[in-house]
Amino acid sequence: MQDDSNGEIAYQTFFYEGMIVGIFEDVAPTAPGIYRYIPARSIGHYTMGLALKAGGRPICYYASHGKRISFTVVERMMHGLRLDMFEVTVAD
Repeated sequence: MQDDSNGEIAYQTFFYEGMIVGIFEDVAPTAPGIYRYIPARSIGHYTMGLALKAGGRPICYYASHGKRISFTVVERMMHGLRLDMFEVTVAD
């Protein structure tokens, strides 16, 4: 979660190929590790899962403070996602 301009907590939504995948529960990730998330009932979550099942490493992203934070999903587990290879760029 992150603070918005009103000091309220906001969950961080993330995407795969422009489609919503889910929402990180505790903190927007910025480094490799395992992060809890709430999966979206969406084609984006399904498509990311298919890519993982096929042996791929889907690249997902979220936007924060004018930046786009991209990361590789290495593994999906019961309690979260294992993420790696972070990259920060200027948001479009």
